[in-house]
Amino acid sequence: MQLIGSSNAVVGFADGMAVLAAGGTALDAVVATIRRVEANPEDHSVGYSGLPNLLGEVELDASIMD
Repeated sequence: MQLIGSSNAVVGFADGMAVLAAGGTALDAVVATIRRVEANPEDHSVGYSGLPNLLGEVELDASIMD
């Protein structure tokens, strides 16, 4: 099993791999991985610590498709 992501996804790989090891779907593994990334206060690219847009607002919009 493998997970592929950008460097900021590394913090969530253990969660995603645990989902796969338990027989979960790839979609569930992606969600588990990204949740960890979005909750990481040191990551300023996404989630609650994301940098604001041009209006000074942090946008919390994401999508995933199965």
